[in-house]
Amino acid sequence: MDKVWLNSKNTRGCRNTMLFQEIDQNNWIIDELHLMLQISDVLFQCLFYELIKKKDFANNTQILIIAEMKRLHIHFEFYPPTTKNGKWEWTSLMGLDKEKILKDFQIRHLFDEQQATRGQDIEHLWCEFYHLYKIMRQKSLTDEEIDQFEADAKQWVRDFCHSTIGNPNSSNQQEGMYLRTDVTLYMHVFAQHVPQFMRYLKQKGMVLRYYSTSSIEKKNHQQVQLFFGGTTMGGGKSKKPVIYDILCYEN
Repeated sequence: MDKVWLNSKNTRGCRNTMLFQEIDQNNWIIDELHLMLQISDVLFQCLFYELIKKKDFANNTQILIIAEMKRLHIHFEFYPPTTKNGKWEWTSLMGLDKEKILKDFQIRHLFDEQQATRGQDIEHLWCEFYHLYKIMRQKSLTDEEIDQFEADAKQWVRDFCHSTIGNPNSSNQQEGMYLRTDVTLYMHVFAQHVPQFMRYLKQKGMVLRYYSTSSIEKKNHQQVQLFFGGTTMGGGKSKKPVIYDILCYEN
């Protein structure tokens, strides 16, 4: 822990040294599903916290969000703060539901006419990330497609954190998206390392989807639907532990 490392490797977009320099970068790989889940959480959080600041959130905006979720056949709720300095919370979503939201959620309806462009920009940001995620999931990729993915992923991160241009409250002001401090390590991996993984795997005749945990996520989603809905927390009457029902079903 006390050893001082020289930042002689992994300098692509990095300010600091790697945490584990003894592990060759060819010996580890990102799980594309986990990356999507983490980045989508940031996108949802940025949007919801922005909307929560509005005075009409509790009586209007949250109702619109829940209605839009119902349109997508997704169970979703908001939970108001329970303490004075607490924060709003919301339903934790599974991977398939997050994909639906990224692809089809109509964000522009959550903003008034004066901020219509803001809603469109956020909606475009979500759709573009979903588009890039689907490219990561492709069964095969050409060198040109990987090069284009790299350029688009880097541009996506720039779009995510581009700053406001122009004088405040002026007619020529172009509102920025989010802060640079909102950029996460997963976004760094998305733009800087995923193309690297793609090229390395292509040499081996493989793609990222071979290493996905999406099948496990699918099973978790099915278990939630089959078992948790029957508990008292899910509105049912079963008092047995969910793990008991799962073990009985699978054994």
